[in-house]
Amino acid sequence: MTFSLNEIETQTVKAARGAGLPWGMAEEAGKAARWLAAHKQPALDALAGLLDLIDQRSYGDIAPVRDGQRWVGREGLLCAMTAGITLCDRAEALADGERFQTGRIAYPVLSLPFVAAAQRATGVTFTVKWPGVLIGFDGAGLHIAPGTDVSAVVADEMVCVSRPEPPVGDVVRAETNGTKIDPALWARFVAYAHRTHVPASDAPRERGAGLDDNE
Repeated sequence: MTFSLNEIETQTVKAARGAGLPWGMAEEAGKAARWLAAHKQPALDALAGLLDLIDQRSYGDIAPVRDGQRWVGREGLLCAMTAGITLCDRAEALADGERFQTGRIAYPVLSLPFVAAAQRATGVTFTVKWPGVLIGFDGAGLHIAPGTDVSAVVADEMVCVSRPEPPVGDVVRAETNGTKIDPALWARFVAYAHRTHVPASDAPRERGAGLDDNE
């Protein structure tokens, strides 16, 4: 089955919300999935795995915390999306030479869109690496070093630094055409998204109670 980037973003936002993420973070998940799909990276496999991992956990449980010079997960394994959001928030410090280093991180490929956003915000070249991966960001696309494999479920660490020299590697640029997705994988997102639907029998009661979900 082939889906457009718009369909991918819309469905993954709903799925992330169904997994319990607040709307703001669910929207970030959708944007990340769209960006990775446009750059032909394994966005949906990684996101589906991450949603299974963090299903119904609060943001406080999955947000990164500082441990010396590293960012780590509260329970030992760091969520790549919350790590990416934190990295993006520190874009200016990274541009000035700060090193962003994590402990063990789940589905690190999901951090890449946030590194790209930090690069766009600062105009500075960044390099991100974890075992078996070296990728550069300079605004022209992803510069992927030979032998890179971003499919790791867990990496022992991820490091992002600013670099003055151009990154080395094959350039992958964004495309706008549709992406083929395995129906079984898509069904996982549909199942998560279905949780956001309010049962018809509950809708009148909730409207009458004046509920307003503005997360």
